[in-house]
Amino acid sequence: MPNFPSLLLFSLSIFFFPTVLSSSPPCGPWNEEREVLVALFGSTSGSNWLNSFLWLEPFSDHCNWFGITCNEQHQVVNISLPFNGLSGSLPAHFLEKLTQLETFSVPRNRLSGLVPSSLSQLLKLRSLDLSENSFDRIEDGFGFAKESSFQDLNLAFNLFRTLPEDLLRSSAEGFQSLNLSHNALTDLPSTISEVRSLTSLDVSYNEKLHIPTSMWSLENLQVLVMNMLGLQEIDPQIANMK
Repeated sequence: MPNFPSLLLFSLSIFFFPTVLSSSPPCGPWNEEREVLVALFGSTSGSNWLNSFLWLEPFSDHCNWFGITCNEQHQVVNISLPFNGLSGSLPAHFLEKLTQLETFSVPRNRLSGLVPSSLSQLLKLRSLDLSENSFDRIEDGFGFAKESSFQDLNLAFNLFRTLPEDLLRSSAEGFQSLNLSHNALTDLPSTISEVRSLTSLDVSYNEKLHIPTSMWSLENLQVLVMNMLGLQEIDPQIANMK
């Protein structure tokens, strides 16, 4: 005589087993990108975030984690975690694996320390917003290549005193907007003249900032904000700007 409870249990196990398997993360780039996000979570005190919905949940798809957007190929294209209680530092040697990342936005947090040069190696990155944190250094070698898609860099309201020359030696043809306001900068590298595509530059509230004469050769600059710089006089070469 058939044992109906056993048959029922067997049938249910067959029905659900494939579903469990399909939830397991595949190998390859998908898994690598998930590891990058896990590293980001760990280095920025993820357990203290204001919102960490689904982060690190077993069998969860990282594309559904709070603040993460993926493309149709299941690759991370957007990380947006503003005002979310992030603290600590950015992982130094993981972010370059996010090869399709277009936007990295973490303003209004408590991040500090070094901005890793690996961020500038992401050729698809268009926008980087690190404003309103406590970063004080940018790693040497940070600079966007000619083939880069980069457009917008916001470093406002941090603790930067200097900038690496490579940052302002960018040959990224679409680099348009740079916000350095509300820091403690004393000099801008003369290489800023090489960012010829720049259309908007904000250096306000850097009270001891020295403006290099090379900046006046930025022929595409349309918006220049220089409030509260403590300048004793205005360089007459500013009249040569278009």
